[in-house]
Amino acid sequence: FPTRRSSDLLASAPSPEVSSIRGETLLDKSFRLDGKKTLKFRGEEACEILLNASGNHGKAVSISLGNEDGENCLVTIDYAGKKVLFDRKGSGLADFHKDFPAETFCTLPSEDVILRLLIDKYSVELFVNGGT
Repeated sequence: FPTRRSSDLLASAPSPEVSSIRGETLLDKSFRLDGKKTLKFRGEEACEILLNASGNHGKAVSISLGNEDGENCLVTIDYAGKKVLFDRKGSGLADFHKDFPAETFCTLPSEDVILRLLIDKYSVELFVNGGT
């Protein structure tokens, strides 16, 4: 087996064609998070969330994606722990595989984070910093 170099990295990103099917932009603004902010939108169609977050001085930022049935996924940028966490334990029907209802994470390489969430009726895909 070849030795692993510290620069080796596995990356995954959506196909470029995904960007070509974007529809109407529902929200395009910058705001400072201090406490809780709720944004509601209709979820009948697929959607994409792009979030640029930077330097939060050791605090965490969470995005909860939920529905009227109480099902939700939670994405957390944990600056203190230097991780981005994806918790799908409350995501609804998850008994198809014992490992699905879990919290997964990736290492946070810097305090500047770009999250890209692709959401449709039955799934959520999370890409961090271009899929790295």
